[in-house]
Amino acid sequence: MGSKKTKQCCTCKATLPLSAFHRQATNLDGRYSRCKQCRSIAYKNRGVGKVVFQAGDLEILDEALDSCLETLSEIEDNILNEKARAEAIKTVMCDLARNNGLKSMKQYKVLPCGSFRYYNGKLTVRLNR
Repeated sequence: MGSKKTKQCCTCKATLPLSAFHRQATNLDGRYSRCKQCRSIAYKNRGVGKVVFQAGDLEILDEALDSCLETLSEIEDNILNEKARAEAIKTVMCDLARNNGLKSMKQYKVLPCGSFRYYNGKLTVRLNR
């Protein structure tokens, strides 16, 4: 019965002897997937990068979050207003084109708010930003 005497560490990708891995009964091969050295480094760095807040910090964060939400709400309102404006302009342009019996044209007709063309029975509208 040939047993595997080496294993690859999932972190450093090094192929090492089984003795370089701690035992773990729940794994199929009976060893951790990280080598001893990588597990040691991970354990030593377990608290690094975590943010620890103090009582006063949470109030400041709440105020900052409220300010961000207000700004996002204003931006969203502006976007919705801009979309409504664009849709209204498109509707007016389409109505004008259809009501005036627009003939087929390959070139775009340029207007101050955008351009349009009616070609092959399809009306295409482009708005200036």
